[in-house]
Amino acid sequence: RAGKETNYRTFSGYADMGLLQGKLFSKADKLGVGIILANDKAGDGNFTTTRIGASAAYHKFFGNENRYGISFGLNGIYTQKRVDYDLLYFDNQWSDNFFDRDLPTGEGLTGMNNFGYFDLSAGVIFSFMPNKRMNFNIGTGLFHINKPKESFYDLSNRLGIRPNIIGSGFIKLNNTWHIEPSLMFGYQKRANEFLAATIFGYTIVRSGITPEHVLLLGISGRAVDAFIPVLGYQYKTLRVMVNYDINASSLTSASRTNGGIELSVAYIGRRPGTTRSMMIPCPRL
Repeated sequence: RAGKETNYRTFSGYADMGLLQGKLFSKADKLGVGIILANDKAGDGNFTTTRIGASAAYHKFFGNENRYGISFGLNGIYTQKRVDYDLLYFDNQWSDNFFDRDLPTGEGLTGMNNFGYFDLSAGVIFSFMPNKRMNFNIGTGLFHINKPKESFYDLSNRLGIRPNIIGSGFIKLNNTWHIEPSLMFGYQKRANEFLAATIFGYTIVRSGITPEHVLLLGISGRAVDAFIPVLGYQYKTLRVMVNYDINASSLTSASRTNGGIELSVAYIGRRPGTTRSMMIPCPRL
């Protein structure tokens, strides 16, 4: 059965914070903790994926003015997947003129089916700030380290370990313009993905050395698959981004070049009693 244009929805949210700065091996070191929630629903069978997880990382800084940093992190997520077979049509239910749901499917599948598993990931990121006008990050991660079993049919299908390589940077050209380049490469079994992006920032209003209103415009894309225009606005530490994923691969015969719109909102806050600016040791992806 052909899906509706509105039956693909993904919602996700995350939060993280730094802890124990000044109480570890050096004053600059800190511990990071975070949580993530995600829900994805697709297709006429309401195929739903729900993820709930937590992460922890240790950030170590060293060198002159702590210009170098290395972060080690672990992430654990519980994933649940479910599908409602009663909402699907099968070829055995075709009666030459229309689909008849009263006919047997011939699949031996009825009602709601679901399963869940725990998924473990780990990663490391190296950061370098050559001066106050720029900083760079490069890192790698391993997803599905425990190779969890994923199957509605109680088969031994297991997720393959997925290595990822990421890189990002922030380059301040002058008091008005800056650039945020980033890239990611990952592969899993016989599949691979390469994503590159560049975002240009234009400071409209500045308060001293701190940008207050910034217009963001960029382009990203997945190799031989899609290109993604990006538009955003940043007010102090609140950033709102919107992008549209435009398919440009051989899949266009099915997608008709239609893509998906994505909206993201990020806010960086300060704990009560904190007044000074802080360097956020994470890549801008």
